[in-house]
Amino acid sequence: MAHDVVVRRLREADYPTMEELVRRTWYADGDPNISRRLAAIDVLEGLARATHAMTAELNGEVLGVILGFGPFRKDAMASIAVSVAAD
Repeated sequence: MAHDVVVRRLREADYPTMEELVRRTWYADGDPNISRRLAAIDVLEGLARATHAMTAELNGEVLGVILGFGPFRKDAMASIAVSVAAD
């Protein structure tokens, strides 16, 4: 069974979740303190370069982040459809 995922603008409150997603994806095997710092640096660097930032969430839980770079068409996000399989 598939559920609709909500794609919305990134909020400042999403930053800790973004950092945790990056940490689990790229730095899961390292020292936890260093891993968190490296993830925070990666998130800030990505946000500094991004011209557009969106999140994908399901039932209020952020599942992922979409960072865009460059020109943006107003209708571009309308063409994004996301679904995930239920556990």
